[in-house]
Amino acid sequence: MKKIKILFLFILILSACMPMKKSGYEEESEKTYSKETTEFSRDDYEIFIKKIQKGELQPVAFRKMPIYFLKTDIKLPEKINFFTINSDTKLNEMLGKSQLFNENYDHKFKDTFIAAIAFQPSTISYNIKVSSAYVEKSQLYITYSFIPENEVYYFKTNVLIFEVAKPRVVTTVYFINETERKGAAVPYGRRTQYSPKSIDDMRKNYTGLYEGILVSIIPGSTQLITRLQLLPDFTFVLKQAYPDNENRVFESNGNWAPTEDLSSFVINYDKGERDQMRFFFVNKKEIEQLNANGDRLENMKNILKK
Repeated sequence: MKKIKILFLFILILSACMPMKKSGYEEESEKTYSKETTEFSRDDYEIFIKKIQKGELQPVAFRKMPIYFLKTDIKLPEKINFFTINSDTKLNEMLGKSQLFNENYDHKFKDTFIAAIAFQPSTISYNIKVSSAYVEKSQLYITYSFIPENEVYYFKTNVLIFEVAKPRVVTTVYFINETERKGAAVPYGRRTQYSPKSIDDMRKNYTGLYEGILVSIIPGSTQLITRLQLLPDFTFVLKQAYPDNENRVFESNGNWAPTEDLSSFVINYDKGERDQMRFFFVNKKEIEQLNANGDRLENMKNILKK
């Protein structure tokens, strides 16, 4: 009897230590919304230089923005960290505005985005410089260098914040260290590893018929059975009905367009905001409704599946 008790206790302890298995959607959701920075190797650097020499890359305008500073609660897990900011929401979350500058640094996210290179806090002061910026289709390349200037008697965060003109579509921003001849590839905007790789990829693999039940984001409203047909020619057909009266169908059609980073899309983008709906490409088979600002809905997930 004593052996049975000991064995039962061992099984209880073992089961408590084992991680609980997550549902497929929870597992997918955690992967989907994680950001991954990949390496830009020295071989990639050599190819990059050859493309410049052949004139295959187009130069892009950029300028320093000393009026902004990185907020102290922003985590800097790596020795050198890279950020891209493409919305007022993200700007307010990450950057503060200094009152010491009188210059006008107004920017329009329609035409530009803000980038930052930030070192972990240290007692060394660095002079960080951006040398050039180039674009090739939806890929942006930013070359930079840094020189240690002097040692200080306190920990400081060395940061360079600058504005970059952007093409119509941006998927990846490469930050390239000219001294080491390598760097990092940073997904732009809200992109994940499951986002469309290109316009062609999006039209081929992410269009189709999505179905599900959407809870209206207007307080007090009800659920709607929803069928959204995304077509490769950037038109759509939307059919919605109340669950208790499926025969009464509300049907509309129009045009849709992807966001600049290809992570999301807007139906009725060419109409007023009240007629628009925004969705995020969770993967090739699921889309998630966003709010009017392009952010995820609070306390709910409105998912449509192919």
